[in-house]
Amino acid sequence: MDPIEAADIQSALQNLLGTTKDVAFEYEVAKGTEKLQGFVSLIKRAVVTYEDGIGEKKEVRLIVKMPPVSEHQLSYTKGSDFHQRECDFFNSAVPILERNFKNSPASFPLVKCYLANERAVILEDLCASRHEIVSKPLSSTNYCSLEYIYIEMVFQQLALFHSASVGTNWPKVLPLIQVDGLFEGHGRNMMEPRIKNGALFVAEVLRLEFPDAFKKYSEWLSTGEFYNRIVDLCKPSQHRRNCLCHGDMWENNVMFRFDKDRQPTSMKIIDLQMVRYNPPAFDLQFFMYLCTDKDFRDANEVPLLATYVDLFNRNLPESEPQMTMEDFLQEYEEFRLFGTLLAATMRPSVLLEGSWVSENDGEMNGDVVENFIYGKPVEDMVKQFKVDETFRWAIMAIVDELVKELDKTDI
Repeated sequence: MDPIEAADIQSALQNLLGTTKDVAFEYEVAKGTEKLQGFVSLIKRAVVTYEDGIGEKKEVRLIVKMPPVSEHQLSYTKGSDFHQRECDFFNSAVPILERNFKNSPASFPLVKCYLANERAVILEDLCASRHEIVSKPLSSTNYCSLEYIYIEMVFQQLALFHSASVGTNWPKVLPLIQVDGLFEGHGRNMMEPRIKNGALFVAEVLRLEFPDAFKKYSEWLSTGEFYNRIVDLCKPSQHRRNCLCHGDMWENNVMFRFDKDRQPTSMKIIDLQMVRYNPPAFDLQFFMYLCTDKDFRDANEVPLLATYVDLFNRNLPESEPQMTMEDFLQEYEEFRLFGTLLAATMRPSVLLEGSWVSENDGEMNGDVVENFIYGKPVEDMVKQFKVDETFRWAIMAIVDELVKELDKTDI
């Protein structure tokens, strides 16, 4: 049974074409992607053929995101507000962001939305304009999923997004963001088991490698109290400037377009159901610690942040004070504990898997859900740590960063 309502396609077409008149059309429905179909949404692709004003046939491709219906997705999303959050973002936030955006509309960094209601969020199909997700499989010998040129573009596009959001009372515009969408509320059902599982592995590594030196940290990670620390770090700042952040910024939520020489020419940000109100450094730390390693960060953080600050300031509303590099570096450091906790608890499982989810036939099933929510079993990661020198080296690099950040706290 086709879950997409023709009336929603009609409305999306009208918005796309800028008309209030009914448009004659036909459409076919296909999978949203060849791989996994989304964790918090039912995602489909609609190929729509319509008649223009002079009777010529034209085609447009759309992505349709709907509330989940499968029992496996409902096992962790039932009663959630993920779909409503994305609807609110496109209906209430995007018009404000577009008004504040100083560059040409074509360079607006977010995917276009043509309709957002309780049944569906209908978006442009970026694959039709030759955009694609780009990432290399992670492993214990390859720790960065993207190269510098892509990461620089991510920083540039985030600067445009963040700067356009400054000066708006977002908790008033988007009341749902007063509860964090990813780490609190219904998002907690997905994130807490996986992060706690990763923390138990890191705690075991600390016990194995440093039986006495870091006992308080291994105990802290084992109790689960650290998760509340993560939640606290996601709250709006009381002393830093907050803006609208993507909230789930990693390589699968950005799509790049290339020229004939395979050089990236543009990038769009997708999946906006987890937006939050934070200092902008939050998104940058989230991205850097999930998608790069320490060597990359040590070599490239400062020039990337300089690029970000320059573009942020050039696109900031005139009524807002400029950001200084010195102040932003301090803000970035304040979120490093969040970044190291995220990397230490989530990346070990990924380094074994090679990706964030297991390969499958594109359908959600119980095994995929279990892998997504829990990651690799602790005993599997510990076993690999003991016998695989390259995996051990990668984990110790993450643990070393985490310990240095924990040493700065009151834990």
